[in-house]
Amino acid sequence: MRRAIIDRFEEERAVLTVDGRQEVLPRATLPPGAEEGDVLDLDAMEVDRAATEELRSKVRAERARAFQGKKLPPGEL
Repeated sequence: MRRAIIDRFEEERAVLTVDGRQEVLPRATLPPGAEEGDVLDLDAMEVDRAATEELRSKVRAERARAFQGKKLPPGEL
């Protein structure tokens, strides 16, 4: 299964990270409701909810480790 992470949206384009490199697709080709940070199964062109939550958990853990003993900036990843 080929996977990608939605890095960002630029108007009607979606910038994805695929195997460490960026690819651009029309935003309209993504599944409805897809958001920045979601993991996509490119073969099925759907959001992999389990992989997305796993990635977000890892990011939260790394962020907490990086800011250990420091005041965290506002907002949530």
